[in-house]
Amino acid sequence: MNTTTEANRRFYSRKEICRIFSRDPTTVWRWQRAGKLHPVYVAGIPHYHADDVERLIAEGDGIVPHVPKRPTADAAA
Repeated sequence: MNTTTEANRRFYSRKEICRIFSRDPTTVWRWQRAGKLHPVYVAGIPHYHADDVERLIAEGDGIVPHVPKRPTADAAA
């Protein structure tokens, strides 16, 4: 028996995906149409598997997650 169920998996909303990758919702929709993201609809709202997000990061393909810049010592001077 598979102990991992859909309820135990991590999902991201479209808004979270936009924030992670610093992209517009239209881009996320295009990734969905291209088969890069596979939504699970809950009450008509798409949610995306964490596995898909991790795969996008690993594959690269010009898709880079947003990493906030830390202030440097030079910037403070």
